[in-house]
Amino acid sequence: MMVLLSSAHATTKGLSQIVTPDLQGPGDLSLSFQAQSERIANPYELQAEMGLTSWAEFAVFRGFKPDEWIFGTEFGLLTKEPYLLSVGFDPADLTKTASD
Repeated sequence: MMVLLSSAHATTKGLSQIVTPDLQGPGDLSLSFQAQSERIANPYELQAEMGLTSWAEFAVFRGFKPDEWIFGTEFGLLTKEPYLLSVGFDPADLTKTASD
């Protein structure tokens, strides 16, 4: 029997966006901070999510090293508990870094 072993290499660039387990309710604001290895992504990040409706939210991700801003949205397609099926959108043309 022959066994092939190989290594895989992956890289990340920019922010590591963390998905929360639910959509924020209308008018609810969620703030979080993440510190992680530079090998994973931007080592210091803030995330703010604001509920617009019961099925839509807006998010802002802020990285500090390097200085990065990412804007995103999330829409709930199926939001009946205990299920959540959602789709997110992070438009690349709105992504801004300090080097741009």
